[in-house]
Amino acid sequence: MDGDKLTIQKLEEAYDIAQSGMDMCQIYVFISKSTGEICFFSDFDEEIDEAEIERLENDDDFVKLPDKSELDLGSSVVWEFVDREIPQLKHTVESFFKKRGAYSKFKNFLDNLGILDKWYTFDENRTRKALLEWARENDIEVQEPED
Repeated sequence: MDGDKLTIQKLEEAYDIAQSGMDMCQIYVFISKSTGEICFFSDFDEEIDEAEIERLENDDDFVKLPDKSELDLGSSVVWEFVDREIPQLKHTVESFFKKRGAYSKFKNFLDNLGILDKWYTFDENRTRKALLEWARENDIEVQEPED
């Protein structure tokens, strides 16, 4: 599989696809340890093939891609960013997370401060780090870009 190695970009795309359907449909993503093949299943247009999902769940070569909470990429990333970049405004940010629409308010706040791009870069880097760690823990080889 030399030319088709699982790249970090492919892994991130698979993760983004899986996360994008969370509100509208169920999306399952499985990755082969031996080949890096990515298998997608969604109930958006049709019924999910439960038998195939069960087969992959019981196949030692395939691992289900975790979601945001399983990778600890929820609010802990927000607090890590706040502690690093705007610790003096932590109380303001905390007030956003006591009500609905917290992430939207948080991003608007960062935009007003002129650091929204910094947040997106931080969040992307944190996601990449978590995905690479998950892949290592599951013996999945991921090709990272050369610097």
